[in-house]
Amino acid sequence: MEKQITSNDENIIERFTKIFQSKNKSNDGENTMSEKDLDMIAGRASQGENEADFEYLQRNKKFAWVMGGDGLNLFLKHSNAQALRSIGCEDRWIRKRLEAGRYFRLGIFYRSDQCVPATWDGILSLIDKYYPKSISTKICQHPM
Repeated sequence: MEKQITSNDENIIERFTKIFQSKNKSNDGENTMSEKDLDMIAGRASQGENEADFEYLQRNKKFAWVMGGDGLNLFLKHSNAQALRSIGCEDRWIRKRLEAGRYFRLGIFYRSDQCVPATWDGILSLIDKYYPKSISTKICQHPM
């Protein structure tokens, strides 16, 4: 049975942080959040060497891919390595970054209209919005 951590004094991000930080200390490993609460937040796993590397979600690119509640829930239920694997990071890639002195952080924030799902429809809507019409027309004509 899953335990729901709830408190009127905490916001959703604080609850997520508390569960995430204590997940390896818990004896039962059953702490979780409701799907409704998870759907209100988004996050991004990033890696860097120093504080400046974590000032932005993504440097020098138009878009930063973020995960929704389903991806964030993996970080609550699984080890950090398992969660990174589940979002497409390979063990060799993770190990190489760690050996180079880099470390990983999970940024959490409230969802907004700026958070577009990383689905084909979401990607195509970004292309249509942020690229010239000539590019958008060419890409959107191909079935995905």
